[in-house]
Amino acid sequence: MENDELVFKILPTNKTYISRDKQKENQIKTLIIEDVIPAMKEEYLEVKVRIIRKKDGNHAYLIAYMARKETLTLDVVKIEIDEDYKVLKIQHDYDDKGIYD
Repeated sequence: MENDELVFKILPTNKTYISRDKQKENQIKTLIIEDVIPAMKEEYLEVKVRIIRKKDGNHAYLIAYMARKETLTLDVVKIEIDEDYKVLKIQHDYDDKGIYD
């Protein structure tokens, strides 16, 4: 699959951060395409990303919800990034149940 066919979306966040998130959308999409998808060794139709923030409003990490192309499977991946949105670590099979408590 060509990456230009990939449906990519930043999931809604607090209204305070919408413009900041929109400015980072292309940078986040690039890191998903260049760093995360190759590590997964799968083809994806759609990727939705949630930016998880620290109390000070800066990003803490990303969670990517990645819908596979060939199966009805959703991979959930935690992506630790630095302040410049460079990938530090990718955690496969991430359990995101506790992040909304």
